[in-house]
Amino acid sequence: MSQSSHMDGNGTSGGGTAGLLPSNETAQNSSHPMGDHGGHGGHGGGGGSPFSPAQAAMFAARQAYNERTATYYAAAICGLIAVFTFLHWSRKLASRSPFIPAPLARPFVVISRRLRNLLVRPAPGLNSSGHGLLVAVYVAINLTLMLTNVDKSSLSPEASRFGWLLVTNLCFVVFLALKNTPLAYLTSYSYERLNCLHQIAGCTTFLLMVIHASSYTAFFFHLGKLEVLREHAQIAGMIAGFMFLIMVTAALLLRRYAYEAFYVMHLTAFCVAIVCIGFHRPDIHTRIPVVLSLTAALFATDRLIRVSRLLLNSTSNEATIYPLPNGGTRILLAKKPPRAVPGKHVLMWIPAIRTFEMHPFTIIDTEAANGSTEFVVKSYNGFTRKLHAQATANPGQKLWAAAEGPYGTFPDPMEYDKIILIAGGSGASYTFGLVGNMLERMDAQSAKNIVFIWTAKTQETLSWFSGHLDTLRSHPNAPKVHVSLYVTRVPGSSSSDEDIRNTTGNRVGRTTTRFIAGGATASTARRAGPTTLARETTTPDLHHDSDKEMAEEKEKVHVVQKEHATSRNSDEIGSPSADANVAADLEKATAAADAAAAAANSEANGTESQPLRHSFSPGRPDAETVIRTAVSSTARTQRVLVAACGPPTLMKTVRNATAKCITSDGPSVELHCEQFSW
Repeated sequence: MSQSSHMDGNGTSGGGTAGLLPSNETAQNSSHPMGDHGGHGGHGGGGGSPFSPAQAAMFAARQAYNERTATYYAAAICGLIAVFTFLHWSRKLASRSPFIPAPLARPFVVISRRLRNLLVRPAPGLNSSGHGLLVAVYVAINLTLMLTNVDKSSLSPEASRFGWLLVTNLCFVVFLALKNTPLAYLTSYSYERLNCLHQIAGCTTFLLMVIHASSYTAFFFHLGKLEVLREHAQIAGMIAGFMFLIMVTAALLLRRYAYEAFYVMHLTAFCVAIVCIGFHRPDIHTRIPVVLSLTAALFATDRLIRVSRLLLNSTSNEATIYPLPNGGTRILLAKKPPRAVPGKHVLMWIPAIRTFEMHPFTIIDTEAANGSTEFVVKSYNGFTRKLHAQATANPGQKLWAAAEGPYGTFPDPMEYDKIILIAGGSGASYTFGLVGNMLERMDAQSAKNIVFIWTAKTQETLSWFSGHLDTLRSHPNAPKVHVSLYVTRVPGSSSSDEDIRNTTGNRVGRTTTRFIAGGATASTARRAGPTTLARETTTPDLHHDSDKEMAEEKEKVHVVQKEHATSRNSDEIGSPSADANVAADLEKATAAADAAAAAANSEANGTESQPLRHSFSPGRPDAETVIRTAVSSTARTQRVLVAACGPPTLMKTVRNATAKCITSDGPSVELHCEQFSW
């Protein structure tokens, strides 16, 4: 190969250029071949440099292009943030300003609603089409910067560009992971709503690392210079690459099933990767250490703020824990976190359960028993399972605890005329928090209308929020709230969940029953005799059109209570082939556990076991009909908020239904979804 062809292949790589140098010069400059791969040599182009003036000029030019690429990347990301900031605040100010003439605002309203009609719909693998559009823009930014202003005559300059984009993307990934993110104030997107983009950016960074490493490996292999990879700086880069592999693997495989293990691996691998990249490219003239320092500063500042608040909130603070049926746990935190609002969440630290872990729990009430802050937690694995076991073994136990936060952003429901709250399972923590806060803030003259829908798996789960359900019936503003409860697994029913789903249409038979505050339901007495529970089956609409209809339906509730009827239906705890004696023993044990949980729940609520007259329907609600009916009955000059929290299937249904209701000639409709996530 001629010298000129070598120059094309190595013109922007210190390592490649080493192949052109005499043997003594090659040895002197073997420390330059990785990382920015030439920027270092560019700064060494003065007296004593082993590179020719032409080579030094090429190195300097490549360094300038890469620095410019990093600047363009930062500008593009800042531009995206500016767009979202403008859209958020312009909509917010426009909704509050009565002085904007309707003819002037009409074109903007039409365009905005047509776009939102498309963007709020769910997208494959993402929460919404809006998320998909944002990801597409982010990928386009990276592709543009990868392929422009780079010498394509060799792998070396392209590999160097991938390395630069890797570092800039890493900084962005950390920015998206900040709990105390400025985006929560600028765009109303807090960290948990940015998690989707955080994951996409993390995977992009990993791919850039793979391309960067493989491109340089192929480049040095082609030159016969693989010994360069045995240098300390390159070994540090390899370790950083393996740390990226650990982070991505843990996120893809462990996050859903073993969150604690994922978190430890993810955080540890990140810290090691940052240090190793610093050793990989230590020269300050390459500007890489500057970007790494900014990344580390963002991470450290966020951690410092969080630790400071945690220590401040841990003084004279304790959590009282109570078991709830079906694996639930009620937590009463003595010290209210500053700025805590029902519906937001905090990161709870209970060292007696797990010393080095904090977990996000949604605030239900900030003025619970004795002024405590209330949380209801469903047990899964790890921390929540151990917490429930501790509460079951020691109901009412007080544990040293602290809460860090609060976090979360959502629209103020008081700014809307009609509010539709839909929850599935433990997602009711969010909707109960919102509706309870609204009832306290509304006055007697308020004309707001609230539709409250909750779907629980079992009747016992309804008792988790028995005190709040009682509030929805007894509060002075209760007539403004139309409550619909659903249970997907009705004891004694011969229908499977799938049958119930298929038969639940626009109108659904309502089975009325009573449940006791604390968990024991009247329906648990079915085994004692066929007359222990009287049912009233009607077919009302899911949405009550008037307070009168609501009152009439409440009068239809008939309950027959029988003593000692607190055990579960045996169909729930044993298979048909199980031994009868074993099933009976298991049933007794389950009944005893539920009775203990019921007593603890009553104590936690500060109530006696008084009946709460609430009705429920079997199956699942027709969310689309509920939303469509509520929106269609709202004047076009009014505003509607649809807020939902629950499993992905429910969120998908709510998104599609709400999108169909966002029209240019209807009322203003806003959607907010709280996803189940960490």
